[in-house]
Amino acid sequence: MQTHTIRQASATDIPAIQRIYAYGDAYHRAVAPWFFREHEGPARSEEYLLQSLTGDQAAIFLADDPAGEAVGLVHLFERTAPELPFLTPRRYAVIEALIVLPEVQRHGIGAALLRQAEAWALERGIGQIELGVWEFNATAQRLYERMGYATVRRTLHKQLAGSDGETDG
Repeated sequence: MQTHTIRQASATDIPAIQRIYAYGDAYHRAVAPWFFREHEGPARSEEYLLQSLTGDQAAIFLADDPAGEAVGLVHLFERTAPELPFLTPRRYAVIEALIVLPEVQRHGIGAALLRQAEAWALERGIGQIELGVWEFNATAQRLYERMGYATVRRTLHKQLAGSDGETDG
């Protein structure tokens, strides 16, 4: 059985991060073209990724295959609930993305990346992680449920008749 290494990404990993994100973006675009569009170049700029790699409120972890090639990532942020009277004050982590390349899916890499994200949060004194998952991504939903994640809120969508989905602005 192949073993994969989970490590914190650095600035030198930006091309690999962009390559993995490109796969994830293409997957989502193929299934939900009404939401995700084709674009030129990397969808996440080097500057955007550097903020997560060098800032203290975010992290990107990579899964490397035995040859040292990055084959998956988890990208997460620390957040604080807005100070509103009806919200409980809290710090929490948000997983922006969890992507594993198709050739190595179902080898425990997604679970290992989630465990690393959880460890990062716990090291920071954060006891909650949130993430979003698309309804069409049943494989990811099963992973999250196996790892103890539960649905607490749903986002609903309706395409209105006579609308092409475009918005003003």
